[in-house]
Amino acid sequence: MTYKINDFILRIKKNKKYDFHGEGIDIGCEYNVLDSFVGIDGSFLIYLMKKRWLPKFFKKWVYSKTCTKDHLPLNEFLKILETKTIIHHDINYGLPFEDSIVKNIFTSHFIEHLTKEQSKKVLNECYRILKKGGILRIICPSLDEEVAKIQKDILDYKKTNNAEIMQKHLTFSEKIFMFKYHNRFAFHRYIYNFEEMEKILLEIGFKEVKKCNFKEGKMPQVKLLDTRSGLIVEAIK
Repeated sequence: MTYKINDFILRIKKNKKYDFHGEGIDIGCEYNVLDSFVGIDGSFLIYLMKKRWLPKFFKKWVYSKTCTKDHLPLNEFLKILETKTIIHHDINYGLPFEDSIVKNIFTSHFIEHLTKEQSKKVLNECYRILKKGGILRIICPSLDEEVAKIQKDILDYKKTNNAEIMQKHLTFSEKIFMFKYHNRFAFHRYIYNFEEMEKILLEIGFKEVKKCNFKEGKMPQVKLLDTRSGLIVEAIK
């Protein structure tokens, strides 16, 4: 039911545009957004927890139903949100800013949760709202690295005949299946290698598409932004 309510709220606001004041935007940030960046996330939990008029007992009850409670106390979660600017928005409706208004765009381990066509639309939107010379930095799982892991597991399986080795590639646990059923962004829908990501970005119009190392690149505050590694690509408008 909460997912239907959230989708309804997101749909109502789908055409709303926001002023931009900050160093950049972070797409799919959850609550892990720098104070100088503006986060974009469709999380119903964050949307509710940032409502100051909601009573604390209600927030406590809602929070108790989430997996976030397992690694972050409620008071700490609320304290973090107080300092963050996070726009509640579904990126499938585009990005909620006017043209050529944003300096930098960062997204980490989010784009792989979209289909290839959805990703292209989002990347086109990134190009639209970026200022000339603006930077887009994408971090996502590397197809080459994932294939190497699978190849290693296949070799280990052939050596040991241990069925457990291959289960993560072939099956889902009941807990994961239930999460998938309720969350359309729960699982990976398309994994990129650098060549394919580069081709898409160049076709959109980006320039200087480069593969970067972890915590290195032209993006401001890259050492703080990068918290997970993978395929890391920067592109300039």
